[in-house]
Amino acid sequence: MNKRSYKHNKGHAINDAAIQRDGIFGEIGQTLNANDALAIGCTLGTMLKTKDQCLAIVGIDNRASSAILETEMCRGLAASGCYVMRAGVAPAPAVQFSAHCLNAASIMITGGSDHHDINGFRLSADGVPLYGNRLQRLTALAANGSWHKERGGVLDGNVLELYIKKLKQNVHSKRPFKVAWDLCGGAACMVLSELSDGISGEHLMMNDQLDAQFGLELPDSFTATRIATVTEVVIEEKCDLGIIINADCTQIAVVDHQGRLWESHRLCALFCQQLLKTQPDSTIVAGMDCPTAIKQCLEKNGKMEFAPVGLGSVIEKLGSANANLAYGGNGHYVFGKHYNFMAFDDGLFSAVTLLNLLGTSNENLSSFYHRFQDHVTLPRRYFEHDAPDTVIQAIRKRLMLNKVSFNDLDGLRVDNDQGFWWLHCLEHNNKTQLVLDIAATSEGGLTETSAVFQQYFSLIGNETTKPQEIKPTLETKETALTGSAKAKALKAISDADREEIDFTSRHWRSIRKANATTIIEDKPKPKRPWKR
Repeated sequence: MNKRSYKHNKGHAINDAAIQRDGIFGEIGQTLNANDALAIGCTLGTMLKTKDQCLAIVGIDNRASSAILETEMCRGLAASGCYVMRAGVAPAPAVQFSAHCLNAASIMITGGSDHHDINGFRLSADGVPLYGNRLQRLTALAANGSWHKERGGVLDGNVLELYIKKLKQNVHSKRPFKVAWDLCGGAACMVLSELSDGISGEHLMMNDQLDAQFGLELPDSFTATRIATVTEVVIEEKCDLGIIINADCTQIAVVDHQGRLWESHRLCALFCQQLLKTQPDSTIVAGMDCPTAIKQCLEKNGKMEFAPVGLGSVIEKLGSANANLAYGGNGHYVFGKHYNFMAFDDGLFSAVTLLNLLGTSNENLSSFYHRFQDHVTLPRRYFEHDAPDTVIQAIRKRLMLNKVSFNDLDGLRVDNDQGFWWLHCLEHNNKTQLVLDIAATSEGGLTETSAVFQQYFSLIGNETTKPQEIKPTLETKETALTGSAKAKALKAISDADREEIDFTSRHWRSIRKANATTIIEDKPKPKRPWKR
């Protein structure tokens, strides 16, 4: 094979601000542009060709900027000798599932749950996400510009048919449910109408048309406005539950029939409990920030494997540990071999799994809520130190002297019956900072766990200089809510405030299933009540 340098041999530097832990994401025209897509395509194509691989699948979400990024990405891959299947607008899990079936690399062009003017690339090869050091290597090669040049090709393909068929095969519940769905105007719109044909019951669809601006809201499942809207629909229409799927179908949020938001850890604990009934001694994977409630679910007949925080590392660990379930945090769940599905975070498959679970239990979702403990956190604390690792090592030494169990996979995590504290390093503004996270199952547990950490922290000065705490600056940009902040935000919405929102003019479609007959009722489509 004749290997030569690609003609743009000066390379192309990706903006450092766009290189994140699990992918490359930036604001279009500011920190990310079409040249980045071309360079990443050339570089990934070169990496694939060195392994004698030549097939890649490129999918996009429905942001306005995705099409031009797709064009340049495909051009770069094809110029490096790869054959590219262009999937068009599709859910990220559909692209990843097809890549798994075809033993191909996958490139999902998506901004995920971020604002519509943010876009980026989520990459995988050999069935493993490109993240962390692998991603750093890719961007370094892009800057170097030593690209392989060989003629490849681009063709259009359909990844939806196979994906929808696989989802339908996993629908086992015959119990009819009335479900309110918010699809955020994202890629789930292309799947759910057909998928719901195989799910018994009635389905109320909101934001079920592709919208490049997602109704001018964050396309995140945990955006407070979306949760409030779905909650109103669930209560007014007497639904069994409400489900929100984010823009690229990787995330799910759930509201029960009482209008109560299920925090991510609580839903994961429910999945764990059901899994252990059928598969005792199963392994569950989670990041180092895994809530105590999930860990406690596994104490009797399950195993916990920790991974560094981040979807990429959690997904890779699921494969290496032969685990059946992984918790990616903030509504991201990864299902393993027991579920006969592809190991990527999939909001739609999570929804199908939840409905299957409820269908076999003959209980409503709200009856499970208090079987799992709460998850409360203290605000994250930041510290500066010339040598952060020496601080961690100093505390580690004292933990060993006191014969205290700890996990040092990434920093130090110490658990007790009430919660945990986790001290670790984080890169911020090209500086390495010490970060402290403290979480527990109650406010009293927070106090106790914080006091335990403080005992060790106060002795640091005996062995090394004590770190200086940094007060974080307040962020003014609108973000989706996570953790206990979600519930607090919803409580802050008073009844009077909710009455001011005109939910009576909401557009929805009611799809009823009865004896294999589908009746679709279309109501006039007014302006969405939360559009500005």
